[in-house]
Amino acid sequence: MIIFFGLTNNKQSVQITNYWIDRLTVSSVWKLYITGQLGSTVYYLQLSTAARLFIAFLPKRGQWQQVHYEFGDQRDPSGRSWSWTAYQMASEFSIEICEHMLKDLDVFKALAPINPEKVKLQVEMDLRSLFLPLMRFICLVKWSVAHSALTGPNLILWPDNTMIDILQNHWRDQTIRLMGYSHFFKDEILYKIKEKLKLLGRVFIRLLLPNQNPSKQTRPMIAVHYAEGFDPRRRSDLRWFDGSGIDPKQVVVCIDLNKNKKHPVSCSELESLHRQGFVWSCMDRRSIENQRWKIWRPRYMALHDQKQRLYKMRSHKEMQSKERQWLIGALCSFLERVELWVEFFSDYYVKIYYDTSEMKLCQSAALDITGGVCLGKQRSEHYWSTIYDHGSHHCDVLFAWNRRHSSWLCLDRSRIKTCIVTGHPDDIALRHLPDDDLHLANLRENGVQFVVALFDNVYGQILHFSEKMMLSFYSSFLEWAICDPTVGIILKPKKPAFLSGLVGLKPILEKTINTGRCIILSDSLRRLPSDAAHYADISIGVGISSAVIEAVIGGAKGIHCDLSKIHGHLFYKWGKDKIIFDDVEKLVAALKRYKDDKSSVPGLGDWSEYIVQLDSYSDGRAFNRIGLYISWLLQSFEHGKTPNEAIEYANSRFASRYGKKNIIQMAPPC
Repeated sequence: MIIFFGLTNNKQSVQITNYWIDRLTVSSVWKLYITGQLGSTVYYLQLSTAARLFIAFLPKRGQWQQVHYEFGDQRDPSGRSWSWTAYQMASEFSIEICEHMLKDLDVFKALAPINPEKVKLQVEMDLRSLFLPLMRFICLVKWSVAHSALTGPNLILWPDNTMIDILQNHWRDQTIRLMGYSHFFKDEILYKIKEKLKLLGRVFIRLLLPNQNPSKQTRPMIAVHYAEGFDPRRRSDLRWFDGSGIDPKQVVVCIDLNKNKKHPVSCSELESLHRQGFVWSCMDRRSIENQRWKIWRPRYMALHDQKQRLYKMRSHKEMQSKERQWLIGALCSFLERVELWVEFFSDYYVKIYYDTSEMKLCQSAALDITGGVCLGKQRSEHYWSTIYDHGSHHCDVLFAWNRRHSSWLCLDRSRIKTCIVTGHPDDIALRHLPDDDLHLANLRENGVQFVVALFDNVYGQILHFSEKMMLSFYSSFLEWAICDPTVGIILKPKKPAFLSGLVGLKPILEKTINTGRCIILSDSLRRLPSDAAHYADISIGVGISSAVIEAVIGGAKGIHCDLSKIHGHLFYKWGKDKIIFDDVEKLVAALKRYKDDKSSVPGLGDWSEYIVQLDSYSDGRAFNRIGLYISWLLQSFEHGKTPNEAIEYANSRFASRYGKKNIIQMAPPC
């Protein structure tokens, strides 16, 4: 529910038009003042201290009402969260406007030899990121108008004239008008000074700080991006290596700040890599513990001609539209990131790049130039149509848990060439029992006979899960545990901060923990869901939960608590109110019956009929299949094959061993 409150000047007449501003600053208030609109009703999300003081001195103030919202609790006319609607709107506009920008062929030709499809994808991604905050705000306005007595046209004042100019020619909604404004201190001169300082900083670093010069490589190398770590009991970037037959000296681990672990890579991890024979290269001093070690740094010379062509175009701003200026700026940034990876791959003679994280478009574009292949893996269970996804899963070859995943990717705009069905990459770890059973022993000592593992999800104002949803989810189970002394709870929060951020949950959580029948899994960020599921009789996850899927692959029973109510998902056809519920109270009631008499709720949490649809092999050997595929690619490159020839060879070898049905050539993007 949205709550309005604010300071009202009753002497001022309220105008028909409603003004909406995401953040009231001196700049936005000044824009209203000079346009003579301060007598209108102004709705805002945030108010700066400077703006509050500025408003106090204005002779004409009108109505100022702050808006509070939670997208997870608000539904669009189709019944889904406005968060999804905003994402869809941003994606549709990015596709439409990118097609319009493609008419500017001179700009795109300046980036040759970068693959034009990947340039287009990057522009779509940048546009979506640009539009998404505004689309969320537009959705908020639409919901507010539909659920209140507001009348008259609405105008959104947004702090970005460039974006408004780009969007204006494509905006068709007559009930909401858009107007941009500039910040007082946003100046072109400051931008030029920043660019010059950035260039000087690079020169300074290159001259004064030690640089890692890789030795000349004579054999093709595999670059592995450090994202998840190397602990075999948890997720690992190198799990595929065991049994692959690849020489560790042909594997270089590249370390930067784009990793799941927020703390620096420890000296012990790096020394362990060295002892095993792997090569490692650090691309950012902040990403490793010992900052005295040498760092690899780019020279930014590999794509010099392309950069000069774009810089020349950007220098003639007076002859260009703001849309074209934005496009050139976005492409300059993309070109610089691609250039970094071109130089890295060239220095280490990398022909295969394996990255378990998302967003690999720059690396893939660089490999097109250096002659290599980009590999990725499925990270999670999809919960809605990926037609509005741009670039998140982009790579040449993606290792999928199951064949069902490819049907989602057929709608994806990520331009994946081939989907190889290998099973879950960490399936062997999912089946591995934790090192001790202290959790279960502690619970049993306190009289627990039935254990439930709980997996939460990301929540927030702009997301499809709200704080209210998480409070309701946790409270329902904790209250059950307090009332029933035979029930135990194991909590594995997605991140510890998500659980501690639920301030309203603290009293009941402390009360449940004090019973000795509630445990919060330690180091939960790095732990696998199966570490909690192995102790539980059943596992419950919020939403279409990847944690639950992984628990089930590991041999546990699991249920999705779909608070976002994505009723079109396939899981509802497989077993509504069996493996997926859309109401937490109904779910808890079913679990109570199941605890007392399992036959009273047949099939609850049972995925045995569909396990092959989650993991096509379910044998704990996915790492071996991925390793073999990578080794076949490497063999091809060692024999001088091109990237396409290498993929064809690896595909044929994989198909002969595991079947053609597990090699899926992806359709072109929609």
